[in-house]
Amino acid sequence: MGLGAPRTKQRFGLDPRNTNWSNDVSRFGHRHLEKYGWKPGQGLGLTNNATTSHIKVVIKQDNTGLGASLARKSAKKDEFDSGECTGLDVFQRLLGRLNGKEAEVNEQMDELQRNRIINGRWGINFVRGDVLKSTWDAKEGRMREERKDKDKKDRKKKDRKHKDKKKHKEKEKSRKRKREDAEVTRESMLAPRDRSETPPVPSGRMALRQKWIQQKRLAVVDSKALQEIFMVK
Repeated sequence: MGLGAPRTKQRFGLDPRNTNWSNDVSRFGHRHLEKYGWKPGQGLGLTNNATTSHIKVVIKQDNTGLGASLARKSAKKDEFDSGECTGLDVFQRLLGRLNGKEAEVNEQMDELQRNRIINGRWGINFVRGDVLKSTWDAKEGRMREERKDKDKKDRKKKDRKHKDKKKHKEKEKSRKRKREDAEVTRESMLAPRDRSETPPVPSGRMALRQKWIQQKRLAVVDSKALQEIFMVK
């Protein structure tokens, strides 16, 4: 129950679990059963599978219906399905079982638990040892790490040289093209210009602005348009 629930007073009697009658050996039922060979701790009936203890009273502390806990136990799928919030270790074991690596996960979790116990009691951290390997290259007479670093530097230098050569070639090609375009011959100067060619139609979001600028330039170049602007005949 939550803290916001109304408070109710509960009174417990002298025998809250109702065990006085079963523990009383002087009662008629107890003495009568002992005459027929019954002993305390045995069940009643032909078979001994019956309950051997009295019914216990349990205080209900939730809002679930009667028999809800029994229904949960009957619907339990496996040992991990308890119907309650489980711990991280159980969740890891469940994931390991689903992935088909239950044994490996169990070993890892057990090892972590052992390490926690050891570190908590003695504060010792055990480190696994490894085989020592030499990094000295006897053939070249230097360390292997230095060799790797040198190889990386050589590769970087080669890549830079290759990129510089490409850039130089591209610059030379662009210069040649500019020279060829800039060369003006006598034939090209005397050749009549074809004014029938229409200017390219602008396209894009700046098409209207480009069109307006083009009309303004044409008005400045054209003598008739200038005469109309300045009202000169």
